[in-house]
Amino acid sequence: MKREIKFRAWDRVKKEMNDISDVDWGAGHNYFTDNSYVIIQYTGLKDKNGKEIYEGDMLSLNGNMTADDSMGWLPNGWIFDEEDKYPVRWDEKLAGWVLEMPTKYDRKDEEAVKYLNHARGLLINGDIEIIGNIYENPELLKERRYD
Repeated sequence: MKREIKFRAWDRVKKEMNDISDVDWGAGHNYFTDNSYVIIQYTGLKDKNGKEIYEGDMLSLNGNMTADDSMGWLPNGWIFDEEDKYPVRWDEKLAGWVLEMPTKYDRKDEEAVKYLNHARGLLINGDIEIIGNIYENPELLKERRYD
């Protein structure tokens, strides 16, 4: 299987997303010296609509259910709702793409946090939907659930 390596760039000055090939890498815009661009990597994954998922994309888990209880410690029945939206990031420890999840959950159900680690499977299986990204839609960061 061939892995597709792609990037895009967020222009911090113009506040716009660019295809990496459209970026002027000339003397006036050197990423390494003036830091005017954020380079964003394609994860190699797609959402449920076939849209490519990039680092920093905000994904909705709305309507997805956790894994079954075949291991004996997770009961079925946890369903993510419209408030469950998280950005994609690279995790050094796992050496893979993950959804940036909270360490505790703000729902009344304190047991909910144990279900969140199943969201990585939803990301990999493409059972999620891109609803924006952290650069063009910073308000989505404020709307997500965190501790």
